[in-house]
Amino acid sequence: LISVREKASGKYKIKVRSKEYKGKVKDDKIKITDSSGNTLIKVKVKDYGFKVYDGSDTTIIKAKHDGAGYKIKDENTTLARIKQKGDGYRITSESGAETGRVKGYGTSWEAVDPSGETIFKVEGVDGRTAAVLLVLQKNSLAQAGVLFFKQKF
Repeated sequence: LISVREKASGKYKIKVRSKEYKGKVKDDKIKITDSSGNTLIKVKVKDYGFKVYDGSDTTIIKAKHDGAGYKIKDENTTLARIKQKGDGYRITSESGAETGRVKGYGTSWEAVDPSGETIFKVEGVDGRTAAVLLVLQKNSLAQAGVLFFKQKF
């Protein structure tokens, strides 16, 4: 579903489903643009984790380290908590209700909903990153940005 290919030093071609985008890595930031050069998603390293922004610099999520997992927030609300459980990760809402799980197979991960149905599979990232991707599943570009970011940093 998501592929990232290096075209030149620090410049990438990103494909999400059938659409193509451009990615650029500079220092501790990643920027994804459309074919016209409009910024769509930015991801920046922070001391506490990372932030994902839309093209107008509005924060989509903040991912803060929380032990071996992350606490995922928008500007005001905790959206999810990611905690290590066995060989995978459990994603819960702020109230503690399980919203998904990520099961690990080396560098291959499978994201499942609470009933156990597979949502997606991803390779080449760690389990925490796969869990963040599950939280962002409805925003494919943000998901691509996080995947791309975690491959580079």
